[in-house]
Amino acid sequence: MYEHGYKSKTFHDICDTVSRTVLVLKVAGTEEILGGYNPLKWNVNAQDKSDKITKKDSWSRTKDSFIFNLTPKNLEDPSAKKINDSYVLSRVQNPGYAFYYSSKWGPNFGNNDLRMINNFKKSKGTSCRQVNYEKPIRKSTEPFMIDEYEIFQICPKT
Repeated sequence: MYEHGYKSKTFHDICDTVSRTVLVLKVAGTEEILGGYNPLKWNVNAQDKSDKITKKDSWSRTKDSFIFNLTPKNLEDPSAKKINDSYVLSRVQNPGYAFYYSSKWGPNFGNNDLRMINNFKKSKGTSCRQVNYEKPIRKSTEPFMIDEYEIFQICPKT
């Protein structure tokens, strides 16, 4: 997504009203690959009957959202005896707090379980802190910068 930019506004300009998306990001200075799945539209307010965007901050409810860590070192670790030892998959525990929509922030799964704010590449506005998802996807809760990120839309097979 480099050609589009790393600011929250850019994320919303491109992704608002888009559903069934997967976020994948690389943590700067590490080999960590983190991400999450959102089955709903990014702007929860776009899901009302009128389908209008209001840009109001709000929580979104779904039981189908999850976040993950696919760090290559974990995947290549020969001591990982089971496939579950080679990655972290964390499902939402409280569906009422699956993700938080704010026009000032980028993606925010849970209550900062995986959150991107500010300029994702130039400031330490991205962080992970286990709150509403079943387990942490990162050992450190310190904010970090990202090298790059992509948002993919999952399209149903026709």
